[in-house]
Amino acid sequence: MLPHMADGSKAWTWPSSGKPVAAPVAIADGAFPDGSKLGKRFPALGATKGIDGYLNRTGGWAKASDAVTAVRAACIRAGVKFVTGAVRGRAVQVIPGDQPTVVTADGARHTADTVVVAAGAWTPSLVPAWSKYLRAQMMPVLHFQVPVSQRAAFTSDKFPVWAVALDSDTLVYGFPITGDGILKVAIDHAGFISSRHGENDVFVSLAATTTDAASTRGHAPVPGTLPANCLPLFHRAISAIVPQLLEFPIVHARLCTYTNTPDHHFAIARQPGGIVVASGGSGHAFKFFPVLGDLIVDVATGTPNAVTDLFSLETRAVHGATSGTSNTLAPAATNAPTLAGSAPDETRGPVPQKIEEVLLVRVVGSTLRALVARAAKL
Repeated sequence: MLPHMADGSKAWTWPSSGKPVAAPVAIADGAFPDGSKLGKRFPALGATKGIDGYLNRTGGWAKASDAVTAVRAACIRAGVKFVTGAVRGRAVQVIPGDQPTVVTADGARHTADTVVVAAGAWTPSLVPAWSKYLRAQMMPVLHFQVPVSQRAAFTSDKFPVWAVALDSDTLVYGFPITGDGILKVAIDHAGFISSRHGENDVFVSLAATTTDAASTRGHAPVPGTLPANCLPLFHRAISAIVPQLLEFPIVHARLCTYTNTPDHHFAIARQPGGIVVASGGSGHAFKFFPVLGDLIVDVATGTPNAVTDLFSLETRAVHGATSGTSNTLAPAATNAPTLAGSAPDETRGPVPQKIEEVLLVRVVGSTLRALVARAAKL
């Protein structure tokens, strides 16, 4: 069942200033009980009758790359040195100790008083003890190229961020177009996993990349491919909400990696030997971008903070499987790729599929309608 869309109030204010902020689209009181009314408010949305939705006027989106670029520039101005590059900037080992050391792919050793590992899905490969708590789950993403003649209907003032719940475990969502006419649609669900066995036969879940495919799995997704069985999910949601997209070419496809903890809360904690790990974004880290830095610094420096215990492993660790609803963190069993205990946590929905078992389909240059038809023949 699709979510109900109720209209918001006529105006809202920034909490910091109290000054009214104009909504980008004029909004009247009332509900959107079906697609015909949605279409009147947002011409590119809601072409199908019988679709209910919810409009949140205080919600929105931000471009993560711009935020990261701005923070990087601020760091450089403050004297931070960045070591970048596929070899010089790629950490391959973190060695704890009185002077913890980061070893990069070129063999260089970088020592420090404290090393903060915020490596996302690659964290378990650098801090093996965390492989018990972190799983890389990959979500499919499509980028459509909107023709110049039709872009006016998909700009942020006329086309909102939208989401459709296909069922209790599957959410399809999309954004307005970017400056170059690219429109992103993605799926949030159980996802796909890729794995290898680390030291002492410990299961390690990592993002699937082409660079480490040979050593970690039989194959990995390559640019322009997606698991075939996610295509009907895209098609179902887009057909109902933005059917016009079905005719636009797909110019990019990828799997976006979430680094999930069993309870889907962040994990920020100090480890022995001068190591601080900050991971477990669980698909929502960027929304907390403005405040996460201060929390990580407080953990790294041992500064008292009323909330940092909420993100520690010690506070949340329990024996046995987590219920999925409380603020607890149970390590995954070492002999099974599950998030909690030795069996799937039913409260979290279906278990992710192993990427090795999923058929891959090339999508660049195709429309979704044609792609679904092709995948059905495989």
